[in-house]
Amino acid sequence: MIASPCAEALRTGALPTSDVDWLRSNFFKTELELGRCLRLPQEGPCECDLYLTCTKFVTTLEYAPQLRERWMRYSQARHAAPTSHRKVST
Repeated sequence: MIASPCAEALRTGALPTSDVDWLRSNFFKTELELGRCLRLPQEGPCECDLYLTCTKFVTTLEYAPQLRERWMRYSQARHAAPTSHRKVST
């Protein structure tokens, strides 16, 4: 099982054949600590420093416990930070 909006496009066949071919040939090169990145070359370098919220990050149930733990730590740290120092998404 994989999870992310990009994974849904992959499952339903919405990705162009050229993108699927690139992912097939480069899948093992896209490995991250707890999953994989589905960012395609034409999208440029990854600018996401927190893959917990990245739509291009895919993973399996194998990593669910570690991801839940990391998400809890991230959420606690975010809520503990003073409001004036929180980063605002654009």
